[in-house]
Amino acid sequence: GPDANYIALRADVEFEDRGTLNPYMTAYWSYIDMVLGQSIGRDLPLWFRRGFTEVLSNTIVRDDHVLIGAPIPWELQTLRERPLLLLPRLLTITRTSPDANERDKREVFDAQCWAYVHFLMFGDEGARSPQLAAYASLVAAGKDPAASFAETLGPIEPLQNGYRLYYQRDIFSFRRVNIDVSVEPGKESSWRITY
Repeated sequence: GPDANYIALRADVEFEDRGTLNPYMTAYWSYIDMVLGQSIGRDLPLWFRRGFTEVLSNTIVRDDHVLIGAPIPWELQTLRERPLLLLPRLLTITRTSPDANERDKREVFDAQCWAYVHFLMFGDEGARSPQLAAYASLVAAGKDPAASFAETLGPIEPLQNGYRLYYQRDIFSFRRVNIDVSVEPGKESSWRITY
C-alpha cells in the first residue's frame, strides 16, 4: 500500500513439513529483499542482494530448529541446463542491465546469484563466509564494491573454477540452527540458539 508494505499468507493451507523447501519462499524473498533495501543506506551490488535474498528465502522454521540455505531445485536445474555468465560479468550487472530485466536472462542471473552466494556462504565448509560478511560490511559502509571484493575475497578469476564445480555437485551444505523456545510459567521466554 502507499503507507506500508503488506505480505499475505494463507494460514489454512496444510503442507508436508518434512522437506527442505520453504512453501512461503516467495513471501520470505519479498520480505528479505525489502529489509535489505530499507536497512542499508545504499544499494548493495545486485549479485549480492539477489543471491543473499535467494539463499535466505529458503529458510524453514520448525519447532526446535531452523534450516537456512537448503538448495533450491529449480535454480540448480537452470544452472545445469542454460548457458551461464562468467563471474566477472555476473558481478558487474546492475538493475538496468538486460540480464537483470529480461525474463529468460533474469532466471539465469538469479540462479547464478543464488549459487554464487551459496558457494561463498557454505562451500568448503563455510570457509569463505567470514570474507563474504566482511565484503558486505565494507560495501554497506560505502566502499567501492570491486575494491571491497578484492580486499575481502581476493581476485575473481581463481573463484570461477571452484564456483563451477560447486553448482555441478549433487550434495550441498546448508545450516541447521537448533533453538530452545521453552517457556516456564511466570518467567519471560528465552531463546537459546546453538550451532
